[in-house]
Amino acid sequence: MLPLGVNPMTQIEQEKNPATQVIQLVSLLEYLLGFVSPGLKGNDGQPASVGELVNANRGLFANSSDVFFGIGVRNNLVHAKATDATETEIRRAVSHLVRAANDLRPHASIPAQVRQEIFAVSAAQTAAVDLQGPTKPVTTSPLPPAPSTPSFRPINQTAPKNSTPVQVTTPVTGPSSYTTKVSPKHMAPEAAGMPDQIIMNAEPSISTRQIRNAAIIIAILALAVFFAKPVWQFTKEKLYGSEANTQVTRTQAEAALKRIQTFDKRQGFAAKVTEAQAAWRDSEIAFKQERFKDAEAGYRRVLLVWDELAVKENERKEVQQFFDEMNKVREVARVAQAPQYAAAIWQEAETLRRTADAAFKTGDLAAAKSAALQAQQKFEDAKSAADGVPKPSPTPAPTIEPPPSGDAQRPRP
Repeated sequence: MLPLGVNPMTQIEQEKNPATQVIQLVSLLEYLLGFVSPGLKGNDGQPASVGELVNANRGLFANSSDVFFGIGVRNNLVHAKATDATETEIRRAVSHLVRAANDLRPHASIPAQVRQEIFAVSAAQTAAVDLQGPTKPVTTSPLPPAPSTPSFRPINQTAPKNSTPVQVTTPVTGPSSYTTKVSPKHMAPEAAGMPDQIIMNAEPSISTRQIRNAAIIIAILALAVFFAKPVWQFTKEKLYGSEANTQVTRTQAEAALKRIQTFDKRQGFAAKVTEAQAAWRDSEIAFKQERFKDAEAGYRRVLLVWDELAVKENERKEVQQFFDEMNKVREVARVAQAPQYAAAIWQEAETLRRTADAAFKTGDLAAAKSAALQAQQKFEDAKSAADGVPKPSPTPAPTIEPPPSGDAQRPRP
């Protein structure tokens, strides 16, 4: 039985809200990676988060950057920040996370029972498989007997006895590609020297085979012309990539680059911003030279940098929440006069707070989070220690009587 909060794939697919699907898929991914890397610890010594589990098993996924993108969208949804994820990004995250769960499906570390519960075949699919059973044999009846061959009277091929002999008077001098068509023609008896002599005239004509061959050649040429452009287009896409697909990726990369450039002034992000700008420049050169495959790879590199920055920014926001909680506890301890009555503990807490600030500025978010938590605990200890120290009651301020009014100071007559 699956633990609470982990749902099978069939139930997740039936969920109508894409945001809920993203949250459930991340929980399922974390549960499956727990079998792949049991007992994995994070940088802070605590159990590894889902992002650290994915990072430790990058090789198991077809595209680990897509998985990080899905986790970033889930963090955005859970914490409900001002810059919420768009509907397109949420649906894109659902697609990436479903693919990631299917990548882990054949892993040997996942128990067979768990795999069956999570990736169970639906009833509709089972019915579809049943329809593909073997076909029943068909019994055919014997064919009726063939009719008997009719007997025809033999054709008399004997020439008539009183036929007039045929004499060719005009020689055939046409080219070999022509055949001779013989037509009867009556001539005067004086020209032939014989009465009623029939003389045959030869006329050249084109054969049926030559007409058929010419028609075949024309048809082949027409097909070649018709398919020449599609074949060239297909070959060009295989060699250099598709311009239409690359244009779609280019539009996405351009929007991602504008977001990346907003991180230019932030500490710890300059290297990634420079990397994205260089990849964009190389891709634009390749796109103008119609090397769409190279351009596609560069644009996807820009998208990958944006996904990494989005994940890192979400982690920074999470750490910032710990800093806010620490500062609240610090203010409460200060009001309780912890610097005066628990000075040693207060100094330890202040040292940890400064360490957390330094780690946060350098981009070491794991160390900043750990130091902030320790500082918060120290501030709580300082407050408790200060509350336990008896404090002197404040002395009341002396009451000063107001000076007499002008009528009281006026001398009597």
